Amino acid sequence: MGKSLKYIIIYSRQDADPNLFGFSIMESKKASQYMKAVNLLAEESLPVSVAEMFQDVIYDSEDFIKMKLNATDLSVLEKIFNLEDEEEFVGIFPDAIADAYDNGLTEESDEDYDE
Repeated sequence: MGKSLKYIIIYSRQDADPNLFGFSIMESKKASQYMKAVNLLAEESLPVSVAEMFQDVIYDSEDFIKMKLNATDLSVLEKIFNLEDEEEFVGIFPDAIADAYDNGLTEESDEDYDE
């Protein structure tokens, strides 16, 4: 039981053309940091950097779902998607932490966003 909790964060934007979808598996602390960044970006109505080719795609906290994974779920996802590194993602998945920093919403020294 020495392993830390893992979460999946799913990004799904159905009103883009084509639809945007992706997910990433993160440790508990990183997942919380990520969702804080998403909320900051959504409050400012900032564009999703990964979606530059799409018009008017902005951060919206409703486009992101954070769910806890149990060991079985994690094992299945790792096998199906051949995930080896916790920093990996599948599909289109914005880097909200970097976007928040790039837009001046966080500081590099901010403890809540240290990696």
